[in-house]
Amino acid sequence: MGILALERGDAFLQLHVQGMMRLKTSSTRSLKAKIRSWIGWDYDGPIGGSICIKSVRNRGLHTVIGLIGYCLKDEGLDHFRFYSKNVSDEQKDEGRRIHSIYGASEYKHRVELTPANILGRALVIIILDKAH
Repeated sequence: MGILALERGDAFLQLHVQGMMRLKTSSTRSLKAKIRSWIGWDYDGPIGGSICIKSVRNRGLHTVIGLIGYCLKDEGLDHFRFYSKNVSDEQKDEGRRIHSIYGASEYKHRVELTPANILGRALVIIILDKAH
């Protein structure tokens, strides 16, 4: 499962590829080295070229589905292009929904309440309220 998207960064407007792949590895460092080799960056990568690999924490936007939504955030803009493999339309729709909750919006850094987390979130609010 994977998705690659061409997007522009907010700060410097640099065009770059954002992606998410679902795979197993024992080392993100060795995976990064293999990717550099696969794309021909063993010794001479482009100036300023970099590869960043992160493991998913499975919270908020940092889930497989959330990252699909994140990769789709420039959808509709002129520069946007994407490729996906083994990603359903339903997963893309859910990714867009998750990104709307946790991504760059008025709801950024908020937590979606679910039956599994509602009591814990209520306790945090009570503790914070008593602290103030």
